[in-house]
Amino acid sequence: MKPESKDKTDLYNSSVLERFSNFLDSHIFATRLVIIGIFGGGIIIIGRSIRIGTRFSKVDHVPKEFISRHIYLRGLIKGVDISDSTLHISHIPITRFIWFQTKNDDLLPVSLFGTVPMQSGVDWMKSNCIGREVWFQLMARKQQSHIDCVVTLKKNWLRNMCINAYLIENGLAKAGHVIDDAILDSTSLHYLKIFKKAEIIACRKQRGIWKYHHNTLQANEVGIISLVKKFVGHFISRGKAALLSYFKHKK
Repeated sequence: MKPESKDKTDLYNSSVLERFSNFLDSHIFATRLVIIGIFGGGIIIIGRSIRIGTRFSKVDHVPKEFISRHIYLRGLIKGVDISDSTLHISHIPITRFIWFQTKNDDLLPVSLFGTVPMQSGVDWMKSNCIGREVWFQLMARKQQSHIDCVVTLKKNWLRNMCINAYLIENGLAKAGHVIDDAILDSTSLHYLKIFKKAEIIACRKQRGIWKYHHNTLQANEVGIISLVKKFVGHFISRGKAALLSYFKHKK
């Protein structure tokens, strides 16, 4: 390229940039509005795509990606079902802006992952959990009727309490058994190991249902020992009687 043509090209490019800069300077307010509009529109689109304003109230409303990634959701416990120990949670969305919100008053049915609550556990949840704010981690969809979750209750301003582990460790629930470990990921297996350890602790310390179980075993052992003693005593007494009669006849 000749030097003259190169200078002309540079002059033309600088002229275009200068015109564009002058245009922005003369229409700075409109430019700001356009930038704000694009930014706000992008936020709204992203917000709707990740459901930041959606209030989940049914199992099939929760995206599969949320469950597979074990997303944490926040909500209020409104009730506990006595029949199947299900928690009825009012989900609180991330944001409450009007343009993100979906109106729905139904409650999300949540069951405790890896946990089989006893009646004492249901009574504890009714007394200590209703009306409390919790975080619940999505673990699995259960027959389209419940969502298995690990539910965390705020104990104080420093500590949180996992309801699943607390019930198991205090003998108010049993650790659930999973038939096929192959369908579980590392997060699920991690929680199941924690719950199994909690059950071992409850059994060793004879808490809750394990105290009754231990007493029953002791009672059974005592009953068996007493039966054995009676049988042995009866056998010995009959043997003594037989020996005495034998010696009498011999004399």
